[in-house]
Amino acid sequence: MKPSILGNYFEDFETGAIIEHSLSKTIFESANNIFSMMTMNHHPVHTNLDYAEQNIILAKNLGFEGMLVLNPKELPLVHQYYSPSEQEVEDAKEMLRLYDEAQKEGKGVALMNGKFIGPPMVIMAKKTLHRHKLAGSKKQV
Repeated sequence: MKPSILGNYFEDFETGAIIEHSLSKTIFESANNIFSMMTMNHHPVHTNLDYAEQNIILAKNLGFEGMLVLNPKELPLVHQYYSPSEQEVEDAKEMLRLYDEAQKEGKGVALMNGKFIGPPMVIMAKKTLHRHKLAGSKKQV
């Protein structure tokens, strides 16, 4: 993909490319309150942490990989539910190891716990490890 200051068109993106970007921007609670007043958006997902947690769980179960955060108080919940678990990280590493091993042996796919590991699963495993790396770098800051 060619870099662009103004953004890219659909045709500029490559299938399977991993685009590194900042996961967050610091917005203080006062900015959240001003935004809510200007837009007349006082949705409880941004002001009630219990409600936000219920919505994060639902969104993750529906396949979402993240959410827009307007209130800094939401960040711990977002990290808790959207950062890959240690088990997901270990599974991703094992999946990539088995797939690389199968490729060296000239096989098209590998097996993990009786399930096929093909190119789509490899892409998902790489994304999991990438998200883990990004989440880890945010925790150290």
